[in-house]
Amino acid sequence: MQYPVNPYVIEHFSRLMHALLRTAPTASPHASECANVLVIKPASLGDVLMSTAFLASLRANLPHANITVLATAWAKEALAGNPHCDRILDSGSVGFPGRYGIGAYRACLARLRSERYTHCFVLDRSPLMALLPRLAGIPWRAGLDSAGRGIALHVGVPCPADRHEVEVYLEVLRAIGYSVREPRLHFFPQADDREMVSKLLIEIEMENASPLIALHPGGGQNPGQEQVSKRWSSGNFQSLAVRLSHTLGACIVLVGGPDDKPVAAAIRSRSSPRFADVAGRLTFPQLGALLKLCHLFIGNDSAPMHLAAAVGTPVVALFGPTSPQRYGPYGLKSAVVQFDPRQGEASNKGEVEAVVTAAHQVLNQNSRSE
Repeated sequence: MQYPVNPYVIEHFSRLMHALLRTAPTASPHASECANVLVIKPASLGDVLMSTAFLASLRANLPHANITVLATAWAKEALAGNPHCDRILDSGSVGFPGRYGIGAYRACLARLRSERYTHCFVLDRSPLMALLPRLAGIPWRAGLDSAGRGIALHVGVPCPADRHEVEVYLEVLRAIGYSVREPRLHFFPQADDREMVSKLLIEIEMENASPLIALHPGGGQNPGQEQVSKRWSSGNFQSLAVRLSHTLGACIVLVGGPDDKPVAAAIRSRSSPRFADVAGRLTFPQLGALLKLCHLFIGNDSAPMHLAAAVGTPVVALFGPTSPQRYGPYGLKSAVVQFDPRQGEASNKGEVEAVVTAAHQVLNQNSRSE
């Protein structure tokens, strides 16, 4: 049985460990001719996607460095084909709270020691993740210092609750004097994934659809974690699909992972000829390739929402209990509609109309800019 740990205890223990383990820093990465850089960003898929703006800016400032990202087996797909890192190091389950033990942590630590990294950036609030590069002997360390938990970091950046996560990560680079220009999220669909998606669109008879709108009714799930209150109701999504079809002549494609198939099936029960359900049929990179071809994405606060933003697709994001100020779609091609997470599975006409209006506005804004 696991018992909750008091945040006050964690904070003060972290501050004590910081005082005991701090060391003098070596030269910063830009002063090194052969920087071997580790970025610790273990989980989850959406969080790792939000780190891609940081990685692009890091690469722009350190074009000749070797950059490795430590990510969990679950989340590393968010970096598939990303040219801004040279390597993805699989941490297994290390980095998911409550999902790993001391043995896995020690194995990960031993591997990091053998890699002989010269510099490390920690984009995680966990004191165990901040401690990892110190124990691995990495001589220069910067990263997030949330409530004093940035153990042994030489450069620690606070994490204010009113800042977007992407901006918090980028602030680490600004803190060491690096420039950050026109930041955005990045995902790079590969040729095989693009080819597979092209065939899929022909199969579902939507290869020439315009507008093609992706709906994502799922989300709120990670290994060992579930927050279904982040989902807009299936009744709302059913009504939305009908309204978009009538007002825009849209073709609707329902997307999601294997865990999203039940909620997708509930919405599919009221499908129309201009409606297709591909939930559970695509890998994460294939989903990225599909979203890149869509004219609009509408969905919950989730990894697919960030994926759509990363491939440059306009987004209408639906937020219930979480903060759009911190986790909203990052970029200009977006809108946010907040909903009441207590309403159950029924349809709420006011919320549906708010989303329809946002969809029209976002599509019109982006058609004019193009």
